[in-house]
Amino acid sequence: MSLANSQRATQFKKSLIFYGLSIVLMKGLSLIMLPFIAGYLPPAQMGKLELLTTAAMLLSLFVAMGLEDCLFRFAGTQTGNKQRNIVASLYGWSLYLGAVAFLLGYIAAPTISQLTGGQLAPYQLQIIWAGVALEGAISLPLGYLRMRDNAGQFFAVVIGRTFLQALLTVVLLHHNPHLDSVIIASVIATFSQAFVLGLCQYRSTGIAAKRQELTAIWRYGMPLLGSGLCMFALNGVDRIAIAQWDSLTQLGLYSVAAKFALATVLLMQPFGMWWRPRRFEWLQHRAAQCTQVLGLASVLLSLMTCGVICMAPVLIIVLMPEAYHSATLLAGAIAIMFGLREASEIHNIGLLSQQSTLPLLKINVTSAIIGASCCLLGTFYWGVSGCITGLIIAQGFRLAAIHLQGKNALVHHVQPLLLLFCVCMPVVATGISYTALSSQVGIWQLTIYSVALALGCAICAGAMVISYRLTNYLGFRQATTAPC
Repeated sequence: MSLANSQRATQFKKSLIFYGLSIVLMKGLSLIMLPFIAGYLPPAQMGKLELLTTAAMLLSLFVAMGLEDCLFRFAGTQTGNKQRNIVASLYGWSLYLGAVAFLLGYIAAPTISQLTGGQLAPYQLQIIWAGVALEGAISLPLGYLRMRDNAGQFFAVVIGRTFLQALLTVVLLHHNPHLDSVIIASVIATFSQAFVLGLCQYRSTGIAAKRQELTAIWRYGMPLLGSGLCMFALNGVDRIAIAQWDSLTQLGLYSVAAKFALATVLLMQPFGMWWRPRRFEWLQHRAAQCTQVLGLASVLLSLMTCGVICMAPVLIIVLMPEAYHSATLLAGAIAIMFGLREASEIHNIGLLSQQSTLPLLKINVTSAIIGASCCLLGTFYWGVSGCITGLIIAQGFRLAAIHLQGKNALVHHVQPLLLLFCVCMPVVATGISYTALSSQVGIWQLTIYSVALALGCAICAGAMVISYRLTNYLGFRQATTAPC
C-alpha cells in the first residue's frame, strides 16, 4: 500500500470513528432521555410533542432549501478560495432564508393552531419555529466541516449541543413537568449551537450572499425543496392522520416506536456522513468502486434493519413505562419503512449526479401521492397499522423507481439476487419478531426478550464483516472501466 493510500485509509478510519461516536452519543443520550421524558409526560402529551415536531419538520424544509446538497454539489468539486467563496455565499443566504422563514412562521402560528383544533398553542409553535429557523445556519457549517474532514470539530459541536439540551431538559422538567420545558430546552440548545458554528464559519470563510449562489439554490435547491415537501407527505402526514382519525395517545405510542425503529437510519449515519460529501467525486473518478460501495452499503443496511427489528421491542419493554409497551408491535414494521427510505437515499446518487434534480422530484411527487393516499385511507379504515402499511408501500415504490431511473449513471449495478436478499431479510425478521411478541406467556416472556436481544446484538456486531463477505459471494457485474 502506498503512503498516500495509507494516509487516506487512516483519515477514513478516524473520520468514521468520530462520526460514529457523534451518532452513538447523540442518539444514545436521546434514547436515554426518552424514558425520562416519558416519566413526566403521558402518551397523549407525547403525541402533542410529535405534532409539534411535525410542524417543525415542515418549516425546516423551507429553511434548508437543499442548501446542504448545494454545498456538496457545487463547493465539493472546487478547492481553495473558490470553494470558500461559494460556502460563504451559501451561508449568507441560509441566514436570510432563516429570518424570512421565522417571520412567516411567527405570523402563521395562530392560523395553524386553529387548523389543529387548538391542540397546539400558538406560542408553542412560535417557540419551536424560532429554533427551526436556524436549520440552514446549522446544517451548512456542519456539512462544511464534514467536507473538509474536520471530524473532531464536528464531534465537539454536535455532542456539546446534545449534552446541553439533555441538561436543560432535566432541569426544566424537574421544575415544570410540562411539554413546554422540553421545547424550550431544545430551542436554547439550538441557538447555542448556531452561535458557535456561526463564529467558526465567519472565521473560516466569511459571510456573503452573491447572486450566483442564489441562482444555484433556485435551480438545484428548489426541486430538492419540492422533493422535501413530498417526503413530508411520506414522513409527516402519518402523524396528522393518526391524530385526526385515531388519538393523541396512539400517536404517542407510534412516535415512541418510531424513535426506537429510527436506529435503522442512525446506524448507517457514520457511513453516510463520510460518503455523502465525496460521492460525486467517486462517481466521476472511481465509478466501479462507487458502485461496489453502494452494494456493500445495501447489504449492511439490510443486516442493520434486521438487528433493529429484533432489538427495538426489547428496548421498549426494558426502558419505557408500562403505558408505552404496546408500541412494541409497531416497531418492526416501522423499521422496515425506515430501511426502505434509507436505501433510497443510498441509491439516489445516479439521479443527483445530473445537473437537474427534476427526475428525482417527479419520483418523489408520485411517491408522495401514493404514500399520502395509502396513509390517509389506511388510517381512516384500519388505524395506525393501516398507516404504516401505506408508508411501506410508498417507500418501496420510491426505492424501485430511484434504482431503475438512476442506475444508468453507474458503470454497473448490483445483481438482482443481492437486492432480493436485502429486501427479504428484514421481512423475515419482522415476522419472527411479531410472532414472538404476540405469543408472550408467563416465564417465556423473558426468554423471548433475551433471545431477540442477543440476536439483534449479534447481527449488528457482525454486520461489517459479514456484509463484505456476502458482497463478494453474491458478486457484482464486472466493471466496464477500471477504477482510477
